[in-house]
Amino acid sequence: MSNTNFWKPAYQRFKPEEPLATSEELQNFYVPRDNSPVDQLVSLLEMEDDPAKFLLAGHRGGGKTTELRRLEQKLGNTHTVIWIDTQTALDRYNIGYAEVVVLIGLQIAQQAIKSNWLFKKDGSSVIFMETLVQNH
Repeated sequence: MSNTNFWKPAYQRFKPEEPLATSEELQNFYVPRDNSPVDQLVSLLEMEDDPAKFLLAGHRGGGKTTELRRLEQKLGNTHTVIWIDTQTALDRYNIGYAEVVVLIGLQIAQQAIKSNWLFKKDGSSVIFMETLVQNH
């Protein structure tokens, strides 16, 4: 088939440095994984009353952000998701613990103001943090 309008979106999705970010991209281009942690994480987050922490690790282009986007979609009705991307928000050559903690606090405060959390008593939130790890 020579119709570039048909093939261009698929061709452009094969860039490992760019995750599937939108609902449409996930629906059209996501390839199910046998070891996807998404369903298990949804269950764990729904069962947990106390704050929980999970680490999703893997090599660059391995699908971590795409899996987090899928998790975000599945939790959309019950949780508020706050994305924190240290790669774009901080100087990647000068990231320390203090900068990350301040960034997390700022993002939570912005979401609280935007969502009017101060006057709501119910609901849960989930924070997804993407960090850039430099190998020296």
